[in-house]
Amino acid sequence: MALKYFKDKVFTQGASAAELLESSITSMRRHIERQGPGVLAHLCQSILLQWNNVVLGEKPSSNITGTVSSITRWTCTCAHCVKAKNFLTREPDRDLRLERIGAPARKHVEQEMNKLTKLGATHELLKTSPQGLVIIKSDQVWEHSKWNAKQYKGCAMLQSLSRTKSELKVLLGEHYGGVTGVLQGTMRKYDPSQAQPVAGTSSNAAEPPAKRRKVVVDPTTIIDLT
Repeated sequence: MALKYFKDKVFTQGASAAELLESSITSMRRHIERQGPGVLAHLCQSILLQWNNVVLGEKPSSNITGTVSSITRWTCTCAHCVKAKNFLTREPDRDLRLERIGAPARKHVEQEMNKLTKLGATHELLKTSPQGLVIIKSDQVWEHSKWNAKQYKGCAMLQSLSRTKSELKVLLGEHYGGVTGVLQGTMRKYDPSQAQPVAGTSSNAAEPPAKRRKVVVDPTTIIDLT
């Protein structure tokens, strides 16, 4: 039933690998809790590998250490500065509009930004009454922030799928190191053909119970990778 559910979802709803994973975490977790991680292991591996490849992609190669260093030196903790810092470090959007914050607050944020020569962002006046400010990321910072937002989502989904590291190893099998390495940012790219066996899991740990083997299919034949 579990495999049929996800197979039907791919074909009848035209779900992409990203949509399938992101919308089905609760259902997959429920099946894992009832039947163990082995039943959905191959399917989880296929979806996560494609999510990393198609949705997450390679970590941007550009260097933004100057931006990171500048933000650590941005010490003001007023509401507007905190919002600006969070935007630069956590949000995937290109620009942030601080609407109608007034001239004093607008000038204050500008002054704080102007102190940081390698911030990787510019600012423009919003000619409203009261005045506002728009902060715009550089191309490099924007690319990194978009990737970081997707990375955060991927890690959160992975944690939702598995309660323990040992269970996650069963779910991901030989792809454990590659999938987690890409999501953690320690690997820029992972080639599934170079997968290494994971110690601590039996060779048949990902196999479904014998009575369910007749419904096992190769998930790579049912998932649209485009």
